[in-house]
Amino acid sequence: MTSRKKRGRPAKLSRTLIIDAASGMDLRSLSIVKLARSLEVTDAAIYYYFSSRAALIRAVVDQGSSTFEVPDIGTSWWHGLQAYALRVYDALIEKPGAAQFIIGGGVAGPVQMQIFSTVVERLVEAGESRKDAVRIYIVYFRAALYAAFAHDEQVTVGGQSLSLPDRLDLARAADAAAGAELGQLIGDPEITSSRKQLLFLLEIIGRGFSTRE
Repeated sequence: MTSRKKRGRPAKLSRTLIIDAASGMDLRSLSIVKLARSLEVTDAAIYYYFSSRAALIRAVVDQGSSTFEVPDIGTSWWHGLQAYALRVYDALIEKPGAAQFIIGGGVAGPVQMQIFSTVVERLVEAGESRKDAVRIYIVYFRAALYAAFAHDEQVTVGGQSLSLPDRLDLARAADAAAGAELGQLIGDPEITSSRKQLLFLLEIIGRGFSTRE
């Protein structure tokens, strides 16, 4: 008689299986202990593949970054970067805690770095200096990042969960890069969702870039 395997227990643990399992969890409360319990393995089995919780979350976030997709960069590249920022936002809110992890200093993985490098090169080809290309990418990515964080906290970007210094820092970064006044963004009562606020911010940034001398 063939013995039955324990129901729900993976036949063979792997890095991919661990990442897939962690991807379905809220990263804010993810722990090695909780993940090991869900996979019915020991903590040591998880640590064999990942040296720490941070390393695991980094792998989960980087895997999700594959949906960001490299944006179209042409003469009016700000349109492509606007669509890209919205894709980043949509991908991040699918993984609660991912935005918070990146804001907290989560090191970008290979997928994110590849996208970053490609976008910078295409912006340079479109006529931007390398320094400006890097700054442009950061502004668009950070806009999506902070909006996703705000969504995770279930408030708008003007809400209390995103501190005033953080909001002002984001506004200054966008203003320095695009030459746009963003004061109206903070606390605007007409903009009621983080995604709408993100779109509003991106349109202002795009107008600032498109009207440069």
